Amino acid sequence: AIEAILAAGYPFDGCTNEAVSGALVQLSSYACTGWILGEESSVDQTFDSTEQVLVNLYLQSGGRLFYSGAEVGWDLDWLGSAADRSFYENALGADYVADDAGVYGTQAETTGPLAPLAAMTFDNGSAGINNIDYPDVSQPSASVIGGLTVRRYSNGLGAAVLRGGGKAVTLGAIAEIEDGQ
Repeated sequence: AIEAILAAGYPFDGCTNEAVSGALVQLSSYACTGWILGEESSVDQTFDSTEQVLVNLYLQSGGRLFYSGAEVGWDLDWLGSAADRSFYENALGADYVADDAGVYGTQAETTGPLAPLAAMTFDNGSAGINNIDYPDVSQPSASVIGGLTVRRYSNGLGAAVLRGGGKAVTLGAIAEIEDGQ
């Protein structure tokens, strides 16, 4: 992903989520933020309560969020508290459907904002990157009008959701792309 950002000529910074929650980095300084979770889950807290407040304020103030993680829906929407579910469904604009898509790739889309992207694969553990063994299946939240499924796994299940209003993109497992795609 970093190579693609550099090739496109966009400047970027990087930090840990702890730097954000510890007030060392202000999200409001950025028009768009990428939040890459990998395979954090309920044990690691995908978005803790402080991060939820900060991300929600950022989105309400006009910020844009792109995030990915294989267990975000499982942690927040399936196992989470009422506050966790509200954050996932309202701030992030997604509904959790299932814990595992059962595949390691996505389809190319013919319409929508991600249509220019080719079909992608993500690691099953054989590439030595990160075995994404439980990629969340998601759909647009019924709580937010206008959400779209903008990427599907190779089996047709929902892999990415664009929140209604375009403030957040949820990617269920595409943090670790193989072959530089």
